[in-house]
Amino acid sequence: MTLWGAIDEAHQAWIPGRTMDSGDLVADAAGAVAGAVGAGLRSRRRDGARSTATS
Repeated sequence: MTLWGAIDEAHQAWIPGRTMDSGDLVADAAGAVAGAVGAGLRSRRRDGARSTATS
């Protein structure tokens, strides 16, 4: 996702009125990390519920 954010920021350099901004790239990376952590926690929580229900 961070690569996608970097490509998006580079693309903005060609759009009139838009500029590349390293702050936006940092925000994209932070969002990707937060999403990955959240998905991992949710998956782990769901897997824990399954293993106790089937035991």
